[in-house]
Amino acid sequence: MTQNKSFWHKLFVENSVDFIILFLAITLGFFVDNYRDKREQKETANEMASGIIADVSSDTIEVHELLRHAKNKMMKMDSLFSIMSEKGGPYHDSLVYNYSACVNHHCMFERNKSTYNLLVSTGYLRYFTKEAGGAITDYDIDFTRLTDLLVQERLLLSSKIYPFQQQVFNTENFH
Repeated sequence: MTQNKSFWHKLFVENSVDFIILFLAITLGFFVDNYRDKREQKETANEMASGIIADVSSDTIEVHELLRHAKNKMMKMDSLFSIMSEKGGPYHDSLVYNYSACVNHHCMFERNKSTYNLLVSTGYLRYFTKEAGGAITDYDIDFTRLTDLLVQERLLLSSKIYPFQQQVFNTENFH
């Protein structure tokens, strides 16, 4: 019985050591894999942050140009509305033409949205802090509003100014 007991004891001790070594190796493998994943996520977040910064810089330049153009356009549009309020005419055609040329000019603006779309579609937005993610989302909402304002401006032009221009210049193809 003693020999049988020592056999089981020896088997248990040898297997216990093997089990502990195997358990530690697997656990260490999980820790290393999690560490590597976190490091890759941080690198990806840094790359995405750089992309967002580049997009915002580019958009800022375009928005400044758009605002400069909008300020000039508003002054010309006010003058054109003032002329339009004079019922009947005669209108000073060259003045109306000058104001109309500025009012009808549309700045082409397209937002650099590729990094934001990538952040949203891949779920990488979760790697940013709550404040940074909120700021990025607010930025997207603001640009959606800006796009809506540009659409409203075009609707105003087509409903109010184009008919007046057609009347002054006596043409049906004025757009």
